[in-house]
Amino acid sequence: MENSNYSWKTRYFSKTWNIYRNNRQVGSIEKPFFSRKSTAEINGKKYEFQDAGFAGLESEVIDAVENKAVGKVQFDADNGIGIIQITDEKNSTVELKSGWRSKLTLHNSTGLNILYDSSVSGLSGKIEANKDNDLKLLSGLYLFALMSKLGSITLAGIFAFIGIVALAVLRWVF
Repeated sequence: MENSNYSWKTRYFSKTWNIYRNNRQVGSIEKPFFSRKSTAEINGKKYEFQDAGFAGLESEVIDAVENKAVGKVQFDADNGIGIIQITDEKNSTVELKSGWRSKLTLHNSTGLNILYDSSVSGLSGKIEANKDNDLKLLSGLYLFALMSKLGSITLAGIFAFIGIVALAVLRWVF
């Protein structure tokens, strides 16, 4: 079987990640910053990701049409690893492949391999899958979006801390 190639795009501070195949939009993920619920669609199938816990590092995957749980997505921020559990399928592991959070791979014991490769800006990227599995592909991009937002929040916190320290030093000096 030939690999399936997709691409994705977003914008700075956007809540939407669009998924394309052959330059035609085939899906999207809408993940608002301060909401515990994300909506997603791929190839006409609609899903929701409902975050659990304080940091939203675990989400239940819900078939939006049938309104029933079909899986779970978990992210271990300390180790850069995610687990995607879809009902009646083998679990898949999502692993960070670069320190800049620009490459992820999703794989499982059935031979499924999906590579997520981001541009330097993090605003677009490519997805290459060796098997068709829309829900796993979508769930992997959801994890990628989650990691990107966590990275942005972390950077904002670091810059805020540096600003506070710089201001304190300036007050002390002057």
